[in-house]
Amino acid sequence: MSAMVSVAALVLGLLVGTALGANNERASTSSGLCDVNAATLKHELGSICEPPTTLLNVRYGSDDFFLCDETSSKLETSSQPTEVIFDQAEAVGFPLQVSCFKSERRTLMVDPDAPNHSLESLTFYLHWAITDITGENLKRGLVQGTTLIGYHGPNTPFGIHRYQLVVFESTTGVHLTDQHRGHFSLLNFVNVNSASLCSVVAVFQFRVPP
Repeated sequence: MSAMVSVAALVLGLLVGTALGANNERASTSSGLCDVNAATLKHELGSICEPPTTLLNVRYGSDDFFLCDETSSKLETSSQPTEVIFDQAEAVGFPLQVSCFKSERRTLMVDPDAPNHSLESLTFYLHWAITDITGENLKRGLVQGTTLIGYHGPNTPFGIHRYQLVVFESTTGVHLTDQHRGHFSLLNFVNVNSASLCSVVAVFQFRVPP
């Protein structure tokens, strides 16, 4: 998939690499509740670029914005994106999620195609984690916030890996209890922060060959 990364908001961005052939079955969620589950995550990450998915606009350097599922290079994506835009940032929280009004955003970047990692198990290589991004900045494309895990560019050893950016809506701060990049459990992250993570609000994906 393509490049990625959204009423004062905190953003948690997740950049991950995912394997091809992921489960595309969407699970229903409870409306009005802060509830993110495994089935929802697998669907959101397994069907990026498919309507009606809400996509981020992502730019690396001074080049054009990536297209969803675009193939890039290690060199081009070696530094963190210069712009990550979520056009609907001001609309998120209300009325879509009444209980999450005045929410914050968090973003992760992960690689599920890394050896011994997979989308099916929701285990990834964690490339980037940033929080405390306001909705205003996300709307303007400014990647400014509190870095939980610094950006580590794609380093595809073989095959073509997919790298995904995920933006969560949250009511309060989140905790990143596992500081290891390898074998990062997205499901554990969600469970630890289940009281505050409301929903996945936007995603993006790009591919990088060896």
